[in-house]
Amino acid sequence: MWKYLLAGFVVLVGFIQIIPYEFEEMLDTPIEEEIVTPIEVKEILVRSCYDCHSSSVEMPWYSDIAPFSWSIKSHIEEGRDIVNFSIFSSYDKAKQKELYEKIDESVTIRMPLPSYLWFHDEARMSEEDRKLIKDWAKSELDED
Repeated sequence: MWKYLLAGFVVLVGFIQIIPYEFEEMLDTPIEEEIVTPIEVKEILVRSCYDCHSSSVEMPWYSDIAPFSWSIKSHIEEGRDIVNFSIFSSYDKAKQKELYEKIDESVTIRMPLPSYLWFHDEARMSEEDRKLIKDWAKSELDED
């Protein structure tokens, strides 16, 4: 019985590999649309946020294996829809302000996602990193 279940599982996993998922890892975006930040903030964003919130993504080795690929690519698409730091400067001022206001909650509660940190420990933010990003976002709001 277990042999048949295992064989069925292997066949199913093999079959789902042929189901396509259209996804662009690299989007062509002009450099002048990139978010402008102090270098310390940019380094944190690149390390901890860019894999889901930018036009250039470094895909992990398992990103071509379904069903992991579906989840990873879906998260990236959702992340880019919320904010894409590669085109941040092209957002209108109201959208930028809204995003700056959400940064505090995002870096305090949600980001980076715990499931992302399982395989990307280097993306973990220290309290100092979080404070630096929050202070920067607040300073951007104060400038308006």
